[in-house]
Amino acid sequence: MLLRDHWYVACPSSQLAASTPKAVQVGDLDLVLFRDASGVAHALLDRCCHRGVKLSLGRITGGHIACGYHGWQYDGAGNLVHVPSLTAGEELPSCSTPTFPVVEKDFYVWVWIAGESKAPTHQPDIVGIGNRHWIQQTGYWKANIM
Repeated sequence: MLLRDHWYVACPSSQLAASTPKAVQVGDLDLVLFRDASGVAHALLDRCCHRGVKLSLGRITGGHIACGYHGWQYDGAGNLVHVPSLTAGEELPSCSTPTFPVVEKDFYVWVWIAGESKAPTHQPDIVGIGNRHWIQQTGYWKANIM
């Protein structure tokens, strides 16, 4: 269970590439992170509103995230901006996918999980990090359960 009205680390900033979406799980929420054409990070619910396919299985096209199933494209605000199968003059379906506020700070991508306050009430912070050099890496150790 997640605390609501709280910031959560979604991933290190260095792991969010400009060219590919990233699937992350924050508590019980499946999210997709991506960078728009300006390099700004965005977080959406990891579901296309067309067929429910994970957006993280898609691609980044022109700063939008495109579903890998039928190519529906969403902007950073979760709005549907392109449907490849529409012909000239047809209107876009009226749908969007839920979004989550994002801040990049202290070398991490943070996601706001709303509760009573839809907008963040404070900024994320790692106390004591200051201007120190920060190294992120993964380590593996052979160990038994005990």
